[in-house]
Amino acid sequence: AAKSSNSSSIVVLDVEGADSRDRGRTGKVFASRCAAFATALCDALLVNIWFRDVARAVDSPGSVLLEAVLAETAKALKEESASKSVLMFVIRDVENISESVAQECLKTLVGSVENLWEKLKQDVPFEELFDVRVALLPHIRYQKELFDNQIANLNADLMSAMTIEMSKGIPADGFSVFAKTVWDTVSSAPVARISGANASSDSVLA
Repeated sequence: AAKSSNSSSIVVLDVEGADSRDRGRTGKVFASRCAAFATALCDALLVNIWFRDVARAVDSPGSVLLEAVLAETAKALKEESASKSVLMFVIRDVENISESVAQECLKTLVGSVENLWEKLKQDVPFEELFDVRVALLPHIRYQKELFDNQIANLNADLMSAMTIEMSKGIPADGFSVFAKTVWDTVSSAPVARISGANASSDSVLA
């Protein structure tokens, strides 16, 4: 997501998750590239995760996306183009919505992501590059009203977090050219450069 500097409007880029089965053996590679692309473009990254997967975030399908996000950030650091971003975990199907549950989830997820960041051996502390937040959502079918309320809270939290200081400052009139350049770079890079996804060199998409 990217926020306009003079309004409450945001541009949202939706990419498929890492658990898609439609792409076969190249699915993780494509998901990694999408995550790297989004990281380079967006001021805020929203990662969907099931509540049951919070404690094993680094072993869940979403770990492929997290690795790609962190690898792209590490690359930006080397190029001296890194800026702080919002990293919001949207936790789905939470049975008991409470501040204590939110804080426990936040603590667990921050610990998991910090462990992944340490593997990249970067000198810059993780917290200087990401403002990590969580949003808890109940099951939409069984708690529709609460779900809608939590979505409203998510929106308010996201809008307040996306400050001008976090903006990548991509001009609207040059967005399409910039986005194409980023995708061309990401899609042609070796898999190992993008993330730690378990994919061999012959899995690179054309």
